[in-house]
Amino acid sequence: IPVGVTLDMHANVYDDMVRHATVITGYHTYPHVDIHAAGVRAAELILRTLSGEIRPVMQWGQAPMLPHVMRQGTHSEPNRSLQAHCQALEARGEVLAASVFVGFPHADISQAGLSAVVCTDARPETARAHRDALLAQAWEAREGFVFHPTPLAEAVARAQACAIGLGGPVVLLDHCDNSASGGSMDTTEVLAEVLRQGLDEAVFYAIWDPQAVQQALAAGIGSEITLSLGGKTAMPALRRDNPPLSVTGRVKLAFDGRFRNRGPMYQGVQ
Repeated sequence: IPVGVTLDMHANVYDDMVRHATVITGYHTYPHVDIHAAGVRAAELILRTLSGEIRPVMQWGQAPMLPHVMRQGTHSEPNRSLQAHCQALEARGEVLAASVFVGFPHADISQAGLSAVVCTDARPETARAHRDALLAQAWEAREGFVFHPTPLAEAVARAQACAIGLGGPVVLLDHCDNSASGGSMDTTEVLAEVLRQGLDEAVFYAIWDPQAVQQALAAGIGSEITLSLGGKTAMPALRRDNPPLSVTGRVKLAFDGRFRNRGPMYQGVQ
């Protein structure tokens, strides 16, 4: 039975996944605005396989590198050129599908890291050559995948300056405290620095704190309350404190969080 698989660009791909699939396609954008297109690409190739029009073969390989997630965006180099290379191969018909997976470096598995999968119509040597070229291009550009972070106080001040100079909006991303990356999503250091520097007209999203939610609900919409926000999750592995933050504010909305997505990622999904 032909099996088609579409994977996130952050996927850590390994040999067993490729050996047991007929076709693998990956997203070409990060942020992932081509989820639908990647799925359609896999589905069309499976339909062509079922009709006997093509006989897909795949070649997979990995480069010994862990690209930082904050350097994986396709709006800038080096990933922009890597994904453009994949798209050009597909557009010219040289391959059925070409994917560079920049990987998820936080995963505690030996297969974590950058890999490439190229699918051709019964031409394994062609797939192998294009795979090797993609991996060589990624390896050559490896320095560009290193992220050099900005200290927190400097980053917040820079965000404020950009908002004033550009007229906003400016997005300040706390990448490390991401629940999808294993973070607790209840750290308060960034919010504390935002308040210390007196940023106004700012929206902060989000801190996971069920206790604070219950206090806000009990107070009611329109009420002004003081909360001990966040800092409920111990972080012994980091050998550092995760202090709560005392904040005062007005309860503006109580909402169950259900909505239908209107953006390009998961459009129409509730």
